[in-house]
Amino acid sequence: MTYTCPMHPEVRQEGPGKCPKCGMPLVSADSKRSASQWLSNPLAMCLNPKVLAGLAVVAVAVFVFQPRLLSAALPVLLLAACPLSMAAMMWGTRQSSGSRTPASSTLSPEARLADLRAELARVEAERIRLSAELDAAHSAPVLPVNTQVGLGQKAEQAAAPPV
Repeated sequence: MTYTCPMHPEVRQEGPGKCPKCGMPLVSADSKRSASQWLSNPLAMCLNPKVLAGLAVVAVAVFVFQPRLLSAALPVLLLAACPLSMAAMMWGTRQSSGSRTPASSTLSPEARLADLRAELARVEAERIRLSAELDAAHSAPVLPVNTQVGLGQKAEQAAAPPV
């Protein structure tokens, strides 16, 4: 089954995973919503179920501890749902893209140098393998190219006297 990123439709892969560009979870290409579905319910784009659950917990806590404040807090909680959902989504994206930070930013200089030397050794081994493959291709016997003469040329050659 093919999976794609909701934000980067050009990203496609077999099986689930995360988008290499933004870190969002990939969704099944079959279940991807069309633009008309998103436009018919714009709140679906900005309401994160985790944020809604958190806001519900806050509303219950306000009701339990200060019932008189619930009427004042409820509109604020409802207005805060979409911006908090967007902030949660951006935070999640930053967290997932943070896992792709280069190793050089988290390693000591000695460890980074060791990693670079290991990478250089790997690249050198690959270069040697490719060079040997290229040499083998050059030393392989070259088969003659079979040039086919067209029917009209065969008739002319047969009719022509030998030189």
